[in-house]
Amino acid sequence: MGTSDDPILEPKPTKCIPMPPDGSGRPPPPTVSCCYHPILQKWYPYDNVNGWDLTQECYLEGPGGDT
Repeated sequence: MGTSDDPILEPKPTKCIPMPPDGSGRPPPPTVSCCYHPILQKWYPYDNVNGWDLTQECYLEGPGGDT
């Protein structure tokens, strides 16, 4: 435990976009982008310092049209 040898966490993002606002009014951390995970083929937050955050997906365009 404690080592990041999980292969899911290994790949570098293939493409990244700025993190969209999460609706809480707080800006996302400057080191975090919303990046496409090449294995999972979904968008997740990617931190330049800590790597992938696979606990939640992120989208540039949210599902539905609520602003």
